Amino acid sequence: MKWLLANGNLVLRDSILENTNLVINENKIEAIEKDSSMTDFNEIIDVKGCYVLPGFIDLHCHGGYGADVMDASLEAIGTISRFHAEGGTAYFLTTTASDSLENLQKVLQILRTNKNVIRGAKTLGAHLEGPYFAQKKHGCHLPQFVRTPSESETSLLLEYKDVIRSITIAPEIPGALSLIKRFSENGIVVSLGHTECSYDEALKAVEMGASHVTHLYCAMSGIIKNGVERKGGLIETALLEDRLSAEIIADGIHVPSELIRLAVKAKGMDKICVVTDAMRGAGMPEGIYTFGSMRGQEAVVKAKMAVVKEGTGLASSVFKMNEMFCHMYNNLGYSYTELASMFSYNPACVLSVQEKIGSIEQGKMASFTILNRDHEVEATIVEGKPVYLRKAAFNKSEK
Repeated sequence: MKWLLANGNLVLRDSILENTNLVINENKIEAIEKDSSMTDFNEIIDVKGCYVLPGFIDLHCHGGYGADVMDASLEAIGTISRFHAEGGTAYFLTTTASDSLENLQKVLQILRTNKNVIRGAKTLGAHLEGPYFAQKKHGCHLPQFVRTPSESETSLLLEYKDVIRSITIAPEIPGALSLIKRFSENGIVVSLGHTECSYDEALKAVEMGASHVTHLYCAMSGIIKNGVERKGGLIETALLEDRLSAEIIADGIHVPSELIRLAVKAKGMDKICVVTDAMRGAGMPEGIYTFGSMRGQEAVVKAKMAVVKEGTGLASSVFKMNEMFCHMYNNLGYSYTELASMFSYNPACVLSVQEKIGSIEQGKMASFTILNRDHEVEATIVEGKPVYLRKAAFNKSEK
């Protein structure tokens, strides 16, 4: 089927094309045109001057609307997928919590057998957040599941290398460098996080294949002081090392504006990815929700924050991608083209899928996040199919 997305302000990598049409053939962009014959299409969707961005890609998402990836069910993943599509997410990595090998395998098996069934944002695979952390940096993950890697467990996880797209590892723990090498050699993105590592330890991990940093500034080492000696930690490594990209939870709560600006200034616009790190309390009434499985760490969701019950730290976010887009645009002043990089193109590059998704170009997948002038999501389109439409959002006609 050939259809037309008409009269959009198209956000390209370096410019915005106003009142321009996209010709969609099946699931790909066939042409970008100022003028198109309105009689040659099966369907026309008039977006009335809304901003059409490449579909948002969330590299780090645990849950939403009461569901978590660790519920290990197709129903839960479907709920998460539909909820985050409402926030403009076109693609996401289903992100696990530190748990037993058996429970991690259950999630990976569900993704393997049902990855094309979900009707909402499309999962690109799994991000294993843990369980290989520094004990003192477990954050809201249950400490009893934090452990050092073993050769046998690594081999069992690599049986799912077709599903696992990334893994977060603390590089200083015993066995980490061997694990980093094995995972990176199998095409899995290794991300550094939940760590007390020094600059030198982080660089060793980069030499072994690590290429990304999980939620920059959160649950990681900064300047390390030992008597009169000072060393850099992972924060300094991430800011300095060009071989590392980094993700930031840009909800205005996890990271203050000046630290986001510092990261973008140090890394450049092409190395920063915005992620939600959303948990099951996102989109839910205020109350108590677990991070991870239903027996996971309890967190109090209140005033747009999820805080562990002891009040000592945050337990992921309760935001959608479009809410973070608003924060980055309204409060930090980044342009639409800059934000398209951080929300779409850069994450695609991290996963090495930028030839297919992440920008609006002829021949790429027809996946879009469509925002009105108040930055509200009017529609999310994934590979030619609307997976979220606001009621009566656009004029839609069939031929």
